[in-house]
Amino acid sequence: MTPIVVVGIDGAPADLLSRFEMPFLRRLADEGRSGPLASTTPAATLPAWTSAWTGVGPGGHGVFDFTRREGRRVR
Repeated sequence: MTPIVVVGIDGAPADLLSRFEMPFLRRLADEGRSGPLASTTPAATLPAWTSAWTGVGPGGHGVFDFTRREGRRVR
């Protein structure tokens, strides 16, 4: 079985990361597979990561935000 490592850096586009010296991440990208990952619309951390791991969008998994709305209240 081939080992798999998934590295995600939230909120940092690849073109920004390429400006910094990060030999370990560069080696991972050069020796493995890498590429951009499209986010959800609108782009938000919780639904985006949930979509990445489940393979379905927020409408499919039901995760839309870090908050829960109850009438006029937000928790």
